[in-house]
Amino acid sequence: MFTDKDFLSLSRLGDSLKLDDGSTTGKFGRGFNSVSVFCQQQLTLLIIQVYNWTDSPSIVSRERLLILDPHCEWSAGGPVYDFVKDSGDAAIQNHMAALGMVMNHLDRPLDGTIIRIPLRTKTQADASEISKRETTVSDLMEVLQSFAAEFGENGLLFMRNIEKLEIRSSCMSIKIQIAEPDKVRP
Repeated sequence: MFTDKDFLSLSRLGDSLKLDDGSTTGKFGRGFNSVSVFCQQQLTLLIIQVYNWTDSPSIVSRERLLILDPHCEWSAGGPVYDFVKDSGDAAIQNHMAALGMVMNHLDRPLDGTIIRIPLRTKTQADASEISKRETTVSDLMEVLQSFAAEFGENGLLFMRNIEKLEIRSSCMSIKIQIAEPDKVRP
């Protein structure tokens, strides 16, 4: 599950709070937040990694929903919501509905973390300041199949806090899991 510090760090894109913390994944600048965005009137740095596919990723962990908005179209860049407390709000319900396939209860805290990466459509790409390239399902399928082939057997061995990685779409499902996590973890 993400900590308060993780959410704060992610909402401060390009300004990671983990650089001096040797126990975290992002300590070498290769985590989710190694993407670089400076959000004021316009984007000033090129985006990499997750932003190759989307302009607005979101993260759900515990009772929190972080929706990153680097274009600052409807927020200051990365508001964190309490989706449990605000479960009656129509906008929260709309966003959480996309997670109904992987969450049993959209109005209860999640014991884990989900990262949602809505693919950039042609229309979004035309308006995007991040990338003018749309992301197709076949693009993503190629990357995920390569990932599964490379990490399928032993890929999670060196990931400190990840015990299971599951990627689902309407046309495929990839699940990589540590069989006995208690024997691997300190």
